Amino acid sequence: LRRRERRSSDGNGKPPARSDAGRRSVRPAARQALAALSLVVFAGLPAGCSCNEDVTVAAGCRGRGDCEVILPGLIGAYSSAAVANDGTVWVAGYLEANWDIEVNLGWGDLVAGRLEDNEVAWTVVDGVPAEPAVDPEVYDPAGFRGGQTEPGDDVGLWTSIAIDGGGKPGVAYYDATNRALRYAHLDSGWSATVVQQPADLGDIGRYAKLLYLDGRPVIAYLFIEPGAGGAIRSGVRVATGSTAAAGEVQWAFEEVAVNEASPCRDHLCPNNTVCVAAEGLCAAEASDCGADCASGEECVDLPGGAQCAAVLTSAKLDTYPDALGLYVSAALQPDGAMGLAFYDRVAGNVVVARRGGEGWTTVIADGEQAGEDTGDKGIGTSLAIDGQGNYHVAYVDGLAEALGYVMVEGGSTPTTPELVDDGLGNPDGHHIVGDDPDILVTQGGDIRISYQDASSGQLRLAIGTPSSGQHDWARQIIEQEGFAGAFSQQIEIGGAVQIINWWRVASPLPIGNVRVVSP
Repeated sequence: LRRRERRSSDGNGKPPARSDAGRRSVRPAARQALAALSLVVFAGLPAGCSCNEDVTVAAGCRGRGDCEVILPGLIGAYSSAAVANDGTVWVAGYLEANWDIEVNLGWGDLVAGRLEDNEVAWTVVDGVPAEPAVDPEVYDPAGFRGGQTEPGDDVGLWTSIAIDGGGKPGVAYYDATNRALRYAHLDSGWSATVVQQPADLGDIGRYAKLLYLDGRPVIAYLFIEPGAGGAIRSGVRVATGSTAAAGEVQWAFEEVAVNEASPCRDHLCPNNTVCVAAEGLCAAEASDCGADCASGEECVDLPGGAQCAAVLTSAKLDTYPDALGLYVSAALQPDGAMGLAFYDRVAGNVVVARRGGEGWTTVIADGEQAGEDTGDKGIGTSLAIDGQGNYHVAYVDGLAEALGYVMVEGGSTPTTPELVDDGLGNPDGHHIVGDDPDILVTQGGDIRISYQDASSGQLRLAIGTPSSGQHDWARQIIEQEGFAGAFSQQIEIGGAVQIINWWRVASPLPIGNVRVVSP
């Protein structure tokens, strides 16, 4: 058994397709709902625009004041946050859709904005298509999404926002339509570019994490691509940009860790080959097996000759990619170099990687000891590095559905893993806990981990106080409205640590947004 993921994949390894069924314009009553809900303050227009000034329109619905209002619905999931030196809090996220039964509009955009009075002034950064043309008699071209109701490419999953040396935000994120890694940066306005995409087959850019080193963007991310001999390569790759500006940047790439024999999947196999289940390899189709193959089998060319073998088709659904390098988390070492932690889904291990003079060194932090499997450890990996260069990692035990923690001294020597929250002790039974953990180490040495109780939709906070080489863990529930606690992140605002998390409700309208709470 392995743990499930909030957003599942289709048979081709992509997130579920957005429904365009039943599209219709937004009802006029939504104009009143916008003010009543007080969801967000929109400064954003079409992709790449940062126009915040008033626009005078002599004609069309804007001039008449009767434009149909486009409401965001579910906005801000897959969120990340960063604090600039001047205290400005920037947040990035994903604009999914408005699933109100009378609207039913699916989008898939990258959004970002400043936190103002505990609300995010969202700007649509990427994902709004230029076509079809917006009808200015119905929708406001200077309004939300530039008045565009149609979806473009599905971008904005797994956002990672960071602040460059000049105080400007940049975002790394995943393009699900093209299975690619993208990067956006705010200068005079937002601009976006492709960092890397598959030449043909493959999947690049999930779980991206962005840092700025010496003013240059550095992004760590998962890659999956065809390898040699029918095998699949997967691992963690780092892209380093020449400059922060998205319109000028050139990228250099290096690999941190690679599994050269990751299990195949149908969408990763070239034409005229199939994914053979037992071997985990893409093999050429054959036609001389001598008899019809059984259901679920195909005639394939294997080292022993043509034979019938069970194959994995596009109907095979994976909760997580069966690969090395999921849930990449990045932090700075005391020497200013990047340190990483990630999940090896194939082996079920937590892995940390540190950069030294001779390149990257990886260490298994949990999930395997002395060559013995100790469970499925590492989902949702979150990394913090203290002033002594020790790596602190929070993660989920996928079998126990529990939250774990381990420290790796100097990034090289794992200590004994600790159980932070087992999900027990609730009046209604065992809860699934640990989703979306975020770890922070205080100057006093306490370990703070925010995470979600996925059974009740609550944000939890665990604080570990050092005790006899391990920690005494105190846990609390942070009450708030809606099904909350997703994509949590601890940030310092005004000298106090607060937690950004994502919430949603289904009634009276299906809406969701980020919220800042104080523990």
